[in-house]
Amino acid sequence: FIDPVESHNIRFTATERLSIDTRLTLRNLNTLLLGSSGSGKTRYYVKPNLLSVDMNWAVTDPKGELKRDTEHAMRNHGYQVNTLDLIHLDRSDRFNPMRYIDPEEPQSAILRLTDNLVTNATGDRKTGDSFWQDAEKALLCALIAWTYYTENNPTLNQVTDASTGGASEQDEDREYIIDALFAETQTEIHRMREHPDDYDKETQAMLDGLAFACAQYNTFLKGAGETKKSIIITTGVHLAPLQVREVRRILDGDDIRLETLDQGKRVVYLELPDTNATFSFIASVFYQCLFETLVRKADANPDGILDRDVHCMLDEFANIGKIPNFVRLIATNEAAAQLQHHPPDRQPSKSLYKDDWETIAGNCDSQLFLGGNEPSTTKYISDRLGDQTIDVIETSETKGLNGSWTRSTRKNARKLLTPDELGRIPSDRCIYLSEAYRHFSARGGDW
Repeated sequence: FIDPVESHNIRFTATERLSIDTRLTLRNLNTLLLGSSGSGKTRYYVKPNLLSVDMNWAVTDPKGELKRDTEHAMRNHGYQVNTLDLIHLDRSDRFNPMRYIDPEEPQSAILRLTDNLVTNATGDRKTGDSFWQDAEKALLCALIAWTYYTENNPTLNQVTDASTGGASEQDEDREYIIDALFAETQTEIHRMREHPDDYDKETQAMLDGLAFACAQYNTFLKGAGETKKSIIITTGVHLAPLQVREVRRILDGDDIRLETLDQGKRVVYLELPDTNATFSFIASVFYQCLFETLVRKADANPDGILDRDVHCMLDEFANIGKIPNFVRLIATNEAAAQLQHHPPDRQPSKSLYKDDWETIAGNCDSQLFLGGNEPSTTKYISDRLGDQTIDVIETSETKGLNGSWTRSTRKNARKLLTPDELGRIPSDRCIYLSEAYRHFSARGGDW
């Protein structure tokens, strides 16, 4: 399980390594790193691997400290460095999510992008009625599809500009500019379907795509005037962060080129503020684009792998937002062999992934606990470690004229380490749970 070339191994402890060649080890590189603040997640795990393992990287960088401490060394090692900086927006490279819509299946990709934006931009809205969120998705999906099929270089800026439509409570039949555009397009679609020979293939493809946009917009139009006005206002409020001048600059183009992340030596830092989550939903969009782009590229290669391994370190995983299809991605070993999803710092948020957090943790063949007193975490690790058998010696003595003394031994089960013992492990110790070594032992290996 350890490659003789040191730079071809992920480092877990002072003595344990795991080869990055997953086809050799038959184990994935998905790792769950758990630890409280100050336990050394960045110092003892993230930095050593980032600076020594021969692969490309996409790393979440809360507060920007990781880039500050490693950028110079990475450049000296020949790495091209890009940064999506959501802390200092004016320093960020540009990132355009619309560039990464799958041209082979654009409508499915648009639905996923819409779902991501609405789910993560709405925050912790708790309501039993999903009507408003569904209506907002229909409107936003229609605008994204319209922009994608009508613009030469579509961006989210054009989508937010188009979202400033209107609706009248007094006159529900009043038509606004955006309404007229969709109505005129639907007329043209009907005309094309009746006389297809009058249109070239490129125009037909565009109108077929706009038919999808019109269908979504018609769903939005079914609401009453007051309802439509509320939906438009809600959508505008949730897209407000995209109207910030510095954010519009970021979204206006693309310098990161995720499709080339497996070429040459590259590292992308995603800097996130730790004091507010205003722009955190952009992080979830970034990782959605990264995963979908690289998995699609790997699937298109004859051998099914990327040109160079790309490893993702998702520090502060719960603060990134909910990444669409993340559970399915991490549960697919084939994808994991090509693209390692690496969520350090805490158990996946139950509020984000609900019952799926166990699937995420269960598909990490390596789990590293660096210490902490968070009750659910220490209990989780204690349960994973299992039980040991101990001898319990009991003695009893009866005093009196015919006194007696007895001694008995029985076997009991005891946690290998109890939660409170895990909360007190020394700072230079850790718990490393490896499916690789466990399966190796089960197969009769000598270790």
